[in-house]
Amino acid sequence: MLKRRPRRIDTSLFGVPGLLLLSVLGLCLNAIVLAAQSAGADVLAVQDINSGTGRQFETVAHLSAMGVAAVIIVASVLVHYEALRLLSVIAKRIPIKPRARVMIGIFYIVVLHFIEIWFFAFGFLYLDGIQAFGKLAGMAHDGIMEYVYFSAVCYSTLGFGDIVPEGPLRLLCAAEALLGLIMITWSASYTYLQMQRHWHPDRD
Repeated sequence: MLKRRPRRIDTSLFGVPGLLLLSVLGLCLNAIVLAAQSAGADVLAVQDINSGTGRQFETVAHLSAMGVAAVIIVASVLVHYEALRLLSVIAKRIPIKPRARVMIGIFYIVVLHFIEIWFFAFGFLYLDGIQAFGKLAGMAHDGIMEYVYFSAVCYSTLGFGDIVPEGPLRLLCAAEALLGLIMITWSASYTYLQMQRHWHPDRD
């Protein structure tokens, strides 16, 4: 009697399901942001932030900022996981010395963090153009690189300096700082495991 071969389970997260999830989250997020923008226009028109309508608008704006943060966090975690998984597979097939694999992995992870910083930079660029979400005080608004710089400051938990967020944008900053801490720790743990596996100066 023939035995059935076990089905191989695809552990890839950044496939069609992941893309569909991000697409749905993006559409929902866009609807929420548009609603917050519309509510903000109504509140600014009556100039009564302390009214019930004003408080509802403030709640919608904060929830929208949290929605933007959630979408970017999901995208960053998926990309980080898949990138490290791909690195683990490719590193075994590269015909170079083991210690060189560690060095290539370090550069690879640095680029990966910059990609995630750009994710949040586009989030800041998106929300900073809507009055309902506050502003980035002190920003010169000379281009996308200003947002990349501020995103890197938040991601690395360096602390605010010349640019300070105001309004619901602060929630996006807090989310990036938390995610940056987790991603950097994740990368450090991965690097430590690779060092244990490949870093043997006495053998190379």
